[in-house]
Amino acid sequence: SKDLESRSLYETLHTDYGRQVYHAFERLEAQRAKRETAEHLQIEEGDAVLCSQRTTTLSDGIPIEYTNCWYRGDRYILEMSLNLAVQNEEPEN
Repeated sequence: SKDLESRSLYETLHTDYGRQVYHAFERLEAQRAKRETAEHLQIEEGDAVLCSQRTTTLSDGIPIEYTNCWYRGDRYILEMSLNLAVQNEEPEN
């Protein structure tokens, strides 16, 4: 659809259908590249890759997205920003 060329799936679900994306669970696992994955990533079969599996659900628990992604082990950077403050609690000075 043209809508998904100009805005995200999540925005379309919310704006057009009143559905809220609520939760995603993602798992990263180190693996050895199988032949097909190695060809796509232009690496050797058996080289290290990271495999990501993610399931995203709506607020009522209905899954709306499932992805499998493979990343080259020699070109991957993982950065995280974690907000660990408890809601309604003032940060300490």
